[in-house]
Amino acid sequence: MMAFTKLLLVLAVLSFGKPTLLRKKAGATFAKDSIYYYGETVDKNGVLTFDVKDVTSAENWEPKFLSKKITDYKLLDSASSETLEKYYGIAADKAALEKLLTSVALTADEIACDNVAGEYEFGFYGLFGYSVYAVEKVDLAPSLTHLIKNGPTKVTYTNVGEGLNTTFADETVAQTCGGDAEYAFIFGVTRNGIVDKKCVPNTGIPAEAAKCTTDEKYKAYLKGYRLGQFEGDANTLKSLLVRFGPVHVGANVFIGWEQEADKKDVWILAAPEYTGEGLDRTPTYTYGWMPVPAEEYLGAETTYYGFEVFNGVSVIRAALGLLAAVLVLPALLL
Repeated sequence: MMAFTKLLLVLAVLSFGKPTLLRKKAGATFAKDSIYYYGETVDKNGVLTFDVKDVTSAENWEPKFLSKKITDYKLLDSASSETLEKYYGIAADKAALEKLLTSVALTADEIACDNVAGEYEFGFYGLFGYSVYAVEKVDLAPSLTHLIKNGPTKVTYTNVGEGLNTTFADETVAQTCGGDAEYAFIFGVTRNGIVDKKCVPNTGIPAEAAKCTTDEKYKAYLKGYRLGQFEGDANTLKSLLVRFGPVHVGANVFIGWEQEADKKDVWILAAPEYTGEGLDRTPTYTYGWMPVPAEEYLGAETTYYGFEVFNGVSVIRAALGLLAAVLVLPALLL
């Protein structure tokens, strides 16, 4: 059975009352032509550091968002465009989607790792796996336990204001199947990318951050990429899809679009599948092809809010860096 789920993140609260980072702060405004992200990274010792200068209480604290213009990035395929009547991205039809390794059902041992099962149902498993296929053209099933291992083991704060030392005290982060993995899914990709679960099985957390636990050769994809957030209209989603690949909205992975005879958009989702209905609904831990009219998906809402895996360095920035090198190198040789 298939039914798209417009799952909104629960107002989860981290330790010490700090709000979840996987949710736009109330009152924050996102420009529809940009993608937003946190610029912090996990260092080689597994430490994630936040600067809380000018923060007066935990209630109004949130790391500062950085942003990049979506159109600063090149298209994944020069023949694609936001203006196309149809775009299927990673799979041209239902059969093609079902063949991808990310679509294959989890095993019982993988489901026993709560963070793997939870993020499969929430859609992040699909986002990470399908993104590798879209960008690298590599078909794999992503290792979420590798991402957890590449998250922080410790969170620290600098420039803590007077009276806030207890609130912004150093935190130890447990890297387990049942622990809070929010930091890992936000910052883990940047540190060591995404690997195939054949390298690091999704049945337990590995001992090392950049090594296979099997006989497979270690190969990471999308290293340096980030988990970004966005809010916008249909054009925003299309711009993201043709530049970065699959987009996560609600609990679904948007992989493309087509248009009805009246030119109205229909989204193509890789949606979590279930058996049963209502309270008896049980996840099958598979993703299935599902067309949904845009108007039906939005309902009473006016914008789409979600997540995207993207390169933290835009094409324009990279080009400027190359130009600077070209100009500086001859001068150094004088």
